[in-house]
Amino acid sequence: MIIRKRPIVSWLLNHEDENKLEIPINNRIHFKYLFKGMEFLSDVRDTKPDWGLPELIMPSFEKVMKKSAKSFFNIDHQLFQEFYNDNVCGILIEEGATIIYGFEEDTLYVWLFKEEIGKSTLLLYFYIKSSTDNKRQIYTCPTLIDDDQLFSGDKEERKQIYKNLADKLIIYLAVKKYVQVEKVIIPLGTSTLIDDTIKDYRKKGKDKK
Repeated sequence: MIIRKRPIVSWLLNHEDENKLEIPINNRIHFKYLFKGMEFLSDVRDTKPDWGLPELIMPSFEKVMKKSAKSFFNIDHQLFQEFYNDNVCGILIEEGATIIYGFEEDTLYVWLFKEEIGKSTLLLYFYIKSSTDNKRQIYTCPTLIDDDQLFSGDKEERKQIYKNLADKLIIYLAVKKYVQVEKVIIPLGTSTLIDDTIKDYRKKGKDKK
């Protein structure tokens, strides 16, 4: 995967490339909603949170996430509280997408940007509140994922986007906090070959044979 400069990251960390951020849709309701989400992200940026470096999930890490998911879902509300108390926020990069996230009490905020041709397009903004019984409530514009300018594919599958993104972030952060992992920092303008394993996870696998 080649990681190129992303306007949303430059804007978030260095106050650059604002003219390369877009919300190119015709639906006025959806545009207004996403524009407010962008304004809120700007307000958050102005508080100067510690975003850290943009992070990429490797396939071996995803395997640990899948194996750990059930146990972490049983303490979902506790995790929400822990991440809020720890002032957790960050930038997660994927192929063609950037996910921005942050916490308030009992609440996870998520912004999803599509990366294409040197521009960052805001596709999705929502937040999720967690209750003490480990149940969640999603808050968003209810018709946003029906907008064909923003999303393609089966509309029933689109409805899972909110849950899937929230699940990924919570489990990713939980594994990062509770499992010993190796972090590799890649300087700008360099190529790096990464050994895609988590040491303790690989060792345990060998012991089972």
